[in-house]
Amino acid sequence: MAEPLHLLFLEFETRKLQQLTGRIKDCLSRLTNEQIWARGGDNENAVGNLVLHLSGNVRQWIIASLGGQADLRVRDLEFSTRGGTSGAELIESIESVVREALPVIASLSAERLAERVVVQKYDVSVLEAVAHVVEHFAQHTGQKDGASAIYGTDAVGGVINFITKKTFEGVSVSGYVDVPEAGGGEIYRVGGVAGYGNLNEDGFNIMAAVSYRWNKILRGEDRDFVNGNQPNRGLSIDTRGTPIATVFNIGPNANQNPNGTLLGTAAGFPTLAITGPNGANIVGGGINILDLPGGAGCNSFDGGMAYDEQLWNNPAAVYACAWDTGRAAVIQQPIETLTYYGRGVVRIGGSHELSVEVTGSDAT
Repeated sequence: MAEPLHLLFLEFETRKLQQLTGRIKDCLSRLTNEQIWARGGDNENAVGNLVLHLSGNVRQWIIASLGGQADLRVRDLEFSTRGGTSGAELIESIESVVREALPVIASLSAERLAERVVVQKYDVSVLEAVAHVVEHFAQHTGQKDGASAIYGTDAVGGVINFITKKTFEGVSVSGYVDVPEAGGGEIYRVGGVAGYGNLNEDGFNIMAAVSYRWNKILRGEDRDFVNGNQPNRGLSIDTRGTPIATVFNIGPNANQNPNGTLLGTAAGFPTLAITGPNGANIVGGGINILDLPGGAGCNSFDGGMAYDEQLWNNPAAVYACAWDTGRAAVIQQPIETLTYYGRGVVRIGGSHELSVEVTGSDAT
């Protein structure tokens, strides 16, 4: 028996929240406290601000609004803070909030998901609240690649704003692998950063970063939840195109079949008509040998099912087969992405700096 849809949703959202928290922890552990609170300007947010912001958002939307606890959030403070909290403390803070939020999400019933709540003056369903929190969390987490040890990402508004360090020296290399439990759709990423020159001592610094990522294809046939054959829910596929052909009594057609099909008027035969048990001309609705009495059955091939002539109000298709077309869909496209960034900074006259930046990417 298939798992209830609301449980699949909750399991996915809690698993995603845990995964994203792990990525934030990995990023913070690679940064110094100075890098965590570095800002490119007063109007930009440091990595530390984003972590405080995510903690506040989860606590307000999930723990308070859905879990019944008091809402003590001071949102402006999340962005005005200029330091004072170490990377280790930020990790403990975000992990603690997520640990507290996970059981609240997991305990939600299907009925509760449909209820309405008001958060930050937004009137939303409980389901929308959960989805918003995880989407918001993912947006600000960003993609943690090899360059993350050098610059944080401020993803406010969905636009990544790189806050680069001007004094990076040395070489840093990192890798990332995301392998789903069910297999297929793997994601791999490698990155590296190199820097030379001390801006204070040498008067210049050159830094370059590169990241290469490739996603493997994930097809609908690779996942059990891609299932259009659920007649108990009134779900069936309205197609009679299958790996085992369904034949029709089609007459002459100037564009496709000048002579008609074999069951039509091909080879001089008259158009065939067979009255089925329900009184309809079953040839007009298509006949598949698998679905005939004594046949192997439409479900004898992967993704096959008997065409539901009652659901689709097509009584002539009583002996037709359908195929679950969702299996042909591509859930994750295969893509390879190369991203690179370079920056050179020269100090002039002791108090002025001249910098040149180059960035680009290529996706195939």
